[in-house]
Amino acid sequence: MRDAKKYGLSDFQWASVLICTILGAGITTLPRTIAETAGRDGWISILIAGAATWAMAAFVWLLCRKFPTKTLPEFSVLILGRPLGALVSVMYAIYAIGISGVALRIFTELATTWTLIWTPQPVFLLANLVPVVYISRMGAVTLGRLMELVVYMTGTVIFVYLVPLAEFDILNLRPVGAEGLPAILSAIPDASFAFLGFEVLLVFFPFIINRDRVLRITLLALTVITVLYAGNVFLTFGVLGVEHTLLQTWPLMNYLRVGTLPFIQRVDNLVLFIWTAQVIGLVAIQYYAGTFTLATLTRHHYHDIWALVAWPVVYAVAIIPERLSEVFELGDQIGRWGLFGILGLTGLLLLVAKIRGLDESKEEKID
Repeated sequence: MRDAKKYGLSDFQWASVLICTILGAGITTLPRTIAETAGRDGWISILIAGAATWAMAAFVWLLCRKFPTKTLPEFSVLILGRPLGALVSVMYAIYAIGISGVALRIFTELATTWTLIWTPQPVFLLANLVPVVYISRMGAVTLGRLMELVVYMTGTVIFVYLVPLAEFDILNLRPVGAEGLPAILSAIPDASFAFLGFEVLLVFFPFIINRDRVLRITLLALTVITVLYAGNVFLTFGVLGVEHTLLQTWPLMNYLRVGTLPFIQRVDNLVLFIWTAQVIGLVAIQYYAGTFTLATLTRHHYHDIWALVAWPVVYAVAIIPERLSEVFELGDQIGRWGLFGILGLTGLLLLVAKIRGLDESKEEKID
């Protein structure tokens, strides 16, 4: 842990971790989810939700910068005391591991429905859990380096994503604002769930080398993600139309099937292949955050044991829901808990730290 904090994550590595944590299997269903509430103006809701996520990420950063050398389980115990601090840390670990299981199950449903039709879901889940456990055991710095490569791979998807652009019809998005302001605003909470992942800053902050630039890099990464999300919804609506999008379980994949390349007939399969690394990265980062929190809380210097024994929980979360609708409902519940729970927790810790006069950033400056 000391070596990790000494060498740490570069600016681009932290941005890569953030991008990989937020961008996952949820992007494949985002157009339909937003269209259900905001209709053809869903892309506007995405932009507003992205701006709101800026404020939420800055709120979390305010807490982290007060304790620049400590992670969530360390400063929560310092602020609230051992019993309450331990409870807060365990709740966060359950959330992180839970979101890992949901993300893995959604991607499993997509992969086994779209391409690997004859592959049993348990086999696919276990095949993906093996690299997740192995990667998460390597630590934060190794995760950051690997996520750099994943981001480079994801960048190629952007060019492939433009292949169906020839079928784009701007009339599918007009008139802008026709759904009304109430519909646009009501879709913001659902859109905000898609940005969950910024809260890993609570665990990764001490491992970032240039902590004075963390907020700037975080906001820049969130801007990139907002543009990708809004572009995803905008293009999907423009090509498929809102009405057709609402009928699709995986609207992004149906959008990609519209286009072809001279040397690749199924563009959607190519994207799915590349996106596998993105989802494994998401699951590994959240799994690492959860197991590292438990390891730190139990005063272990290495979290190898937790990484090796906690994976059945991820598997159970992923395999227990029988129907896809149950998986989406579970994801929504975890999303609500995560969004409002993280904000409430951050506010509580900031308030108690202020009352007790706890602020290690001032001590670090004096030193």
